[in-house]
Amino acid sequence: MFLDSGDGVVFKGAVGPWYNTETKNFHLSRNAARELATLALKSYKERQADNRAPREVFLHGQTAFDREEWRGFEEAIGSETAIVGVTIRNNAELKLFRKTDNPVMRGIAYIRDERNAFLWTRGWTPRLQTYPRLILRESYRPGSRRHPGSRNPDTSGPG
Repeated sequence: MFLDSGDGVVFKGAVGPWYNTETKNFHLSRNAARELATLALKSYKERQADNRAPREVFLHGQTAFDREEWRGFEEAIGSETAIVGVTIRNNAELKLFRKTDNPVMRGIAYIRDERNAFLWTRGWTPRLQTYPRLILRESYRPGSRRHPGSRNPDTSGPG
């Protein structure tokens, strides 16, 4: 969890039998998702002078959230906070090149349409005057999202 002040806390899901051998993906149970989101919201509220809930919560992972997982997050977060689910995958579909000695800048984004975008999470970091990897041309492609008022990540998600 990262606040607009730049302060941040990282939350990881509970240890458990989350791997599904049929889908070859990891998913939290509804209860584990609810517990994780409850813990994150509690931590956020404790850092606020007025104990208020955040306007938006971004949930991200390497697999799309399934229906039960998403419902657990919704139960904990409630309707006053918008939930945005993002699926992040390494993606070689789009590559960028620069005509300089430095690779693409970290944080560059290409928004393809309302539901699809590319984000370069590795790359040239001006503040550090370096980059973390030699080969940096592949992007991440965030996937499903939910906007305020919607109760499902998107039409291709867990619905």
